Amino acid sequence: MLHYRFKSSAQVMLVSIGGFILFALLFSLTQPIGAALGAVLQQTVAGTSTVPPYLNYQGMLRDAEGKPISGVQKLTFRIYKDVTAPLPEALWVEEHNEVTVRDGQFSVLLGNNKPIPPELFTGPDLFIGVTVAPLDEMVPRQRFASAPYAMVADHATALTAPNGSTHVVHVDNTGRVGVGTTSPQAQLQISATTGSALQVNAGGQQMVVNPTGVGIGTTAPAVPLQIRNDDPDMMLDINAASTAPRGEYAFGVDGQRRATVYYDKTTGKAGMENGQTQLNLYTNGLVETIGSLGVNGVIHTTGNAQIDGELYLGVPGQQPRKPVLIKRFSGLPEDQELFDTGISANVYQCTTGAWSTGRYDISEDSRDADMAWVFIGGNANWYIHTKFMSDGQPDETPHIDVLCFLNGLVEYDESSGNRWDGGE
Repeated sequence: MLHYRFKSSAQVMLVSIGGFILFALLFSLTQPIGAALGAVLQQTVAGTSTVPPYLNYQGMLRDAEGKPISGVQKLTFRIYKDVTAPLPEALWVEEHNEVTVRDGQFSVLLGNNKPIPPELFTGPDLFIGVTVAPLDEMVPRQRFASAPYAMVADHATALTAPNGSTHVVHVDNTGRVGVGTTSPQAQLQISATTGSALQVNAGGQQMVVNPTGVGIGTTAPAVPLQIRNDDPDMMLDINAASTAPRGEYAFGVDGQRRATVYYDKTTGKAGMENGQTQLNLYTNGLVETIGSLGVNGVIHTTGNAQIDGELYLGVPGQQPRKPVLIKRFSGLPEDQELFDTGISANVYQCTTGAWSTGRYDISEDSRDADMAWVFIGGNANWYIHTKFMSDGQPDETPHIDVLCFLNGLVEYDESSGNRWDGGE
C-alpha cells in the first residue's frame, strides 16, 4: 500500500488497525454562491418552489503531497454562523455517504438530503465546514460569498435601494411586513415622512394617503378625508382619543364648510348643523330644533313636545296652515238662515265657538230660541245657519265665532248624523 506524506498543520492523520497510513487530505474548493443562492432559497416555500432549493457545491481533494485523489468518499457538510464555533453549534448538517471523487474533483447538491432553512441566509456571515470520514473537520472553514452579478439578489431579498441607502421593505421573524420601517407593529405597516405613503391608480380613479389626508378620486387631498376628484366636498374629524370635546363629520362645497354631523363628548349631545338650522339630540330623549321644523309625515313622541315658535301644519305641495283657526263673522243680518264662511271642509273641521246678539229686546214676545250652528254645504264649504227671534227693535244682529281644527287633529263622530245635513 502506498503511503502519503502529510502536513500536520493542514490536516490530522489517522492510522488504521491494519497498519496502513491513510492519506491526509488537502482541501481546496471553489467559492459557493452562498448569498445569491440563499436569496433563491428564501423565495421557495414547500410545495410552491419555482427554482430548485439546492446549493451546487464543488471542491477538490488532494493528499498530503498535493496529488489529486479518486474514489468514493463519505463527506459531511455543516453550516455555522461563526468560523470557530464548535461542532454542536452547527446550524445545519448533511451527510453524503457515497461521493464520487475523480482526479480530486467532486460535486454535491447541498440540501438534497436535508433541506436548508431559507432563514439561514438572512445575515452576511455564514461558514461551511467539510469533514471527510474518518478525519476531523477540515480547517479553516470556508466563508460563503456572492457571485459578482448575483450581489443584486441581496437587494431583491432585503428590498433596499440599489445603493443600499434605503431599507424599503422589511419582514420580521413573525411575518409582519414593514414598508418604510424596519420595526412593523402590524401585519402590514406603511410609513413615510415625505411624499405619499400610498397611492393606488385604477384607470381614472385614484386613492392616495399623504401627510395632508386621504384622497379618494384625487391625488391631492386638501382635508383629512376628501372624496371626489374636483372639490374637497367631504371633511372628516372623528377621533375618540382626541382632547377636543367635539368630533364631527363635515360636508363642504369648493373647500368651504357647509354642514356637519357631530357628537359632543362633554354633553353627550349629537346633532346636525346647516347654516342657521340646527337639530340636537340629547341623551335624555329630548329633540331640539333651532330654526323651523318641517314634517311631511307623522310625528310620534312618548314625551313632551315644546314649541317656542309658530306651529304650522300641512301636506307637501300645499300652503302650511295653523292647526287651529278662529274666524269671527260680525253684524250678520237678523234671521239670516244660510251664510257661506268660505272655509273648506277639506282643510278644517269647524263648529261654532261663541255668538252674541248685541243688545237684547226685553219687549220681545217670541217664545222661540235664538240659535246658530254650522254645517257643510254643497260646495264642501262650511256654512252658518242662524235663527234669531227679533222684531227689529233694538238691533239684535248676531256676531258669531267659528272654531276650526285642521283635518287630522280631530276625530268627528257621525254615528248619530252627518254634517251634510243642509243646515236642518
